[in-house]
Amino acid sequence: MIGCGTGRCGTKSLNILFGSQPDTWVTHENVGSGFLRWGCSREEYNAKIGKLQGRCRPGRHYLSGNIAPWWLPCAEWLCADPEIKVVCIERNEEDTVRSLLRQRYDLFSENPRPGMQVQGADRNAAHPKFPGDRETAAHSYWNMYHDTAAAWAEKYPESFRVFDIDSLNSDSGQIDLLTFAGVDNPRPCPVSPGKYYLLQNDWTHKSDVTGEPDYSTPRATGAAKRYTKEGTERTCL
Repeated sequence: MIGCGTGRCGTKSLNILFGSQPDTWVTHENVGSGFLRWGCSREEYNAKIGKLQGRCRPGRHYLSGNIAPWWLPCAEWLCADPEIKVVCIERNEEDTVRSLLRQRYDLFSENPRPGMQVQGADRNAAHPKFPGDRETAAHSYWNMYHDTAAAWAEKYPESFRVFDIDSLNSDSGQIDLLTFAGVDNPRPCPVSPGKYYLLQNDWTHKSDVTGEPDYSTPRATGAAKRYTKEGTERTCL
């Protein structure tokens, strides 16, 4: 499966939700396979997909994937593969832009102010650029993403679907999303209503293959790996 959405829209929480499903391996952004250039070539795309598909270990993982903003321009190629489902998370424009403006760097302006430039050519190339000041560019980015995702969802309804961020805040919304993505026997991950974050407990790390807790397998990355059986942690967007 492939997940996408603008920056600051909930992709990290989406990653934790998939990581809570046994025997899956879904990473967030560049973890494990690097950045992907926005509007990449078919060769770059094939190499990235090959890395992701190679993570499915027979008898251990039946589903692998990645969640990152830069997959959107690849939707035509993704939807041509019957084995791939694309889940796009969308947060409303004002909340998304407000959150983007709180970041310490400017990912989307053609000419960011001194001190706001993104460090690293690979990371910089993974995001589209827009004219105008930082706020104008952020709004342009959200609108481009919204319009493009809506067009792909209309063209490929069986392969590409847009889910509102509120889908993560209910059991039924989570199960609907996971079912579309191809998760076997989906089960919701505990949430705090209205706060746009997930709570992950120790049961989420139990393998359906062995029946035992498996805290070492990086099914979800980053924040998800910080969870231990001693307690429950909270991960915000």
